[in-house]
Amino acid sequence: MKKPAEIAILTTDKKSLFKDTIGEIERQGYGVDILEWEKITISIKEDSLQIISNFQARTSNFDQYKLMLNHVPIDICSQFYFAFDKLLNIKILNNWEGVLHSANKLKSSIKIQGHGIRQPKTVLLNNSNFEIGIAEAEAIMHYPMVMKEINSDNGEKVWLVEDCRSAWVIWNEAGTKDIFILQEYIKGENLRVVLLGNRIIYSVKNLLSLSDFRANSKFNIGTKPYPLTGTEQRQIVKISKCLGIHFAGLDFIKTRNGLYFIEANVKPGISVDNDKLKPLGINIFKEIGTYLIEELKKVKQN
Repeated sequence: MKKPAEIAILTTDKKSLFKDTIGEIERQGYGVDILEWEKITISIKEDSLQIISNFQARTSNFDQYKLMLNHVPIDICSQFYFAFDKLLNIKILNNWEGVLHSANKLKSSIKIQGHGIRQPKTVLLNNSNFEIGIAEAEAIMHYPMVMKEINSDNGEKVWLVEDCRSAWVIWNEAGTKDIFILQEYIKGENLRVVLLGNRIIYSVKNLLSLSDFRANSKFNIGTKPYPLTGTEQRQIVKISKCLGIHFAGLDFIKTRNGLYFIEANVKPGISVDNDKLKPLGINIFKEIGTYLIEELKKVKQN
């Protein structure tokens, strides 16, 4: 008989990807639900959370799901995060504030200031101050600069601008709907680190294409393991604590001066990375299962 679920994983990926997670959780005697985002409807009522999954309605008390693993982009589920974290008081790995801080590139940059973490110089370029923003950027940075939509994701809406005119073309085409930042373009090794709790699951160096400066998995030509120093590991854990996130992919550029923090992604693309890392003896989905059990035990103790 299947055990009642105390852990729910809401994912935009296929349910089948989490077989190793399910196996690890069930091996330790707990129940788990995998909810595919496209197949469910969620509604909040006075005394219950209703999840309609695969056209079958299930109503559960507030405390049915002790733990949620967030693996859904902020733009389609910000209300969902808020509902679980604030209204239902169900423990989520990445809480409401952490998700917001990570989704907004400027907010995450501001959040870790004053903690001894190197970052590229950054200037806000919103829909009403192009000239002011450009002037401020040119006063502290040189071209080329990196131009990003403030909530950009997976390398989309990110450009390398060579001069003021190319930045203006992008800004002008966007009209008033987008807010951008300009960042210092830093050359170095592009690193991706995936963190679960205070433990680093893996760290890799992204191998860039000659035709694209972006390091995201859809643009790079491969990865290779990158061993972090003790100092680097401590810096990365400090960043996750500043942002309030527990499951994320953090991007860095490594230079002779050390690590520069670029951004955090609460949707780190683990399905792509898992295949690359299995030959190295790393199974991300099994690691997730182990960590969720550890967190569930903490919840029960409290």
